[in-house]
Amino acid sequence: MATIYVSESNKILSEFLKEIVDKDSTIVIPDLQRPYIWNPAQVILLVDSIFKKWPFGSLLCWKVKLTDSTSDFIPYRPFWEEFVSKNIPQEIKSSRETSVNRGTNSYLMILDGQQRIQSLLLALGGESWGFTLTDKEWKKYIDGVDESIDGKNWSSACLCLHIASFLDEYNKCDKKIAAIDVGKFLSWAITDVNTGVSSKNKKQVLPITSLDDGEYLRFSKIWNTAKPTGLLSTDYEGILTNVFSEISQEKLSKFIKPLSEFMIIISDVKDSTVITRLIIKDFETSGLVNQGRSIYNNAIVNIFARLNTAGRALTPQEITLAWLKTGWREANIDSEIRLDCATALEELLTELNDNEENAGMQMSIDNLVDILSLFWTIIERSGDNRSELVLNDKDLVNGDIMKNIGKSTFNYWTLIKEVILECKDTFENRKLNECFLRSFNAFYIICGWKFIVAISSQQNEGRIRETDCKFNIQINNAFDLFIDKWYFSTLLSDTWSNRTNYPNYIGKLCKLHKIIVSCHDPNQSINSLSGVLDEILSDLRQSAINRINSLRAYSRYEVIAYKNVLWLWNRLTLDRWSEVQKSMKRKSATPKLEVDHAIPVDIWVDKVENAYPLSSSKDSMGQEISFVLNEVSYTRSSLLSEINILGNCSLLLRSHNRSKGKEQFDDFLKDIYTSEQIEKVKSALLLNDTLSSPLTVTIEQILIEIKIRTDKIKSELIDYFNQKEKKRQDVV
Repeated sequence: MATIYVSESNKILSEFLKEIVDKDSTIVIPDLQRPYIWNPAQVILLVDSIFKKWPFGSLLCWKVKLTDSTSDFIPYRPFWEEFVSKNIPQEIKSSRETSVNRGTNSYLMILDGQQRIQSLLLALGGESWGFTLTDKEWKKYIDGVDESIDGKNWSSACLCLHIASFLDEYNKCDKKIAAIDVGKFLSWAITDVNTGVSSKNKKQVLPITSLDDGEYLRFSKIWNTAKPTGLLSTDYEGILTNVFSEISQEKLSKFIKPLSEFMIIISDVKDSTVITRLIIKDFETSGLVNQGRSIYNNAIVNIFARLNTAGRALTPQEITLAWLKTGWREANIDSEIRLDCATALEELLTELNDNEENAGMQMSIDNLVDILSLFWTIIERSGDNRSELVLNDKDLVNGDIMKNIGKSTFNYWTLIKEVILECKDTFENRKLNECFLRSFNAFYIICGWKFIVAISSQQNEGRIRETDCKFNIQINNAFDLFIDKWYFSTLLSDTWSNRTNYPNYIGKLCKLHKIIVSCHDPNQSINSLSGVLDEILSDLRQSAINRINSLRAYSRYEVIAYKNVLWLWNRLTLDRWSEVQKSMKRKSATPKLEVDHAIPVDIWVDKVENAYPLSSSKDSMGQEISFVLNEVSYTRSSLLSEINILGNCSLLLRSHNRSKGKEQFDDFLKDIYTSEQIEKVKSALLLNDTLSSPLTVTIEQILIEIKIRTDKIKSELIDYFNQKEKKRQDVV
């Protein structure tokens, strides 16, 4: 097996940092790398550890040589310059990327070690480097709390040496400069009050220095002033006097001597701190030329997955996003429209998650990338080759494929955004979040179908008004009949537990797209678009019905499994829906949507105990004794579980958990409703007196009524799935 890496000789840290900040630097970060996440406190700890001569750790780098074809190379970004900005308004962010020498054909990508290198750049790279954070975050890093801080205010700060703390530490160490603890006198301070704060009138959470007041010194300025070893402290006194000429002699004289001694320490650290770089060879020297570049690239991605993101493997979505941004950027160059990929995705994600608490699925960037990948697959793939329906490891390192996702996304962006937001609105307006908060695959497929509809609609645009109207009406009607059955069918069929099902649906969408783009007859397009929905539901129908027939809970804690089917059942008739949407509550209690037993469990337990006492329920061998009720054989345990059958349960918006007590349903209803209202709700829920007032009813009769109601509920649900035109009655 070929060894694709080599350990190069150590590199002086200060020299390595200079290479990175150089305007023609070719040391870059692959876009697969996570963003910079360290906070200001961690940066100070890192600088302190360097002065303590603690191990810095090695860097994993990748030597890349560009060829005529750049499609095989993972996209990258340069290290940024100046301020790292987090969680502040976009217009405030002032971070700039360092210039990358595009004329070279060789790059060194930092695969592991970005956080440490970027942290040192922020601390030591130059006088303008630092953090821009909200005051809330600054307060949290300084004091560990962020109470009463306006989240809109922000501050920009540079790493500084605090003179008073420095002198205090110096004196505590008996003026032995080698014994000082550097971390105790480093601090983040605002060095420009005109550009470094959101408002001069706000309460400042960081110290402000003018840099001529003799209170704070930019640490990067001190670091860069330090010369190679050999100079004496007396030499530095003259150098520092010139460097900090803006500070008066009176103030300078208070710290010039100990600072000059400290400069010798800095000089030693700069010259002696080394880093070990493990370099992954370029393709030509890797020993894998005969096996092909795909094998080499696969090795690179696997190295990433195992060593990056703090031990967490990179997801396919993270890799796809890196390529997507690159392809988007290339497409944007050739367009009159200027739209930043990261900004566009962030804004769409914000709109997707702009809902009331628990009202939507709360999409992540990974979910959005999945949808964008699906759209590209629909456009580019035929649907015949199963291996091409979901991006695989080979695709993830193929620039020709991956960058096209970004280009396609940019070109269709307006349409894509409209489609995804429309699907989001549909999901929330139909209250499907109450049952399907995490059904992402089902949502993706709906987005894919809607995307094809939008493409078909564009093709038909400009035709006679009647045709456009017919297309929209019939397509909307087909979707209205489909969407609820789709979600519930995939749930009942446990569709997504089989990993082959998602690619199968993608294949159907790919084939549908090919039909639509070649079709110029609106009627044929309608038939094709609605036909695939009918086909999908037809394939799921029987497994959904089988699941309905087999629904059964055995304990009171398992009846939550009925929630979704009862949620749907409640909406199948207007009479039932008008009753169950009313809050069943006493006084000012807050109602919750919960599965409720018609006959409380404790009432049932008492009935069973009276008829079949626990003390006599087993034979001499310890086995439960069987008995027959209504021509069915039971044991005491199996009889107790009958109370949890579907026919004894309802999904109600209520505030009082009757199932944990012995209150009959009729007694509860009498406390909140009139007699007329009670009859309406019982009729809507198919509850008779046996189930609502069971205290004087026999066990046999209760079992009969529970079975009858169970059969009625299941029959209505099955009828809903069997009849194409059957739909929810609560949606207008």
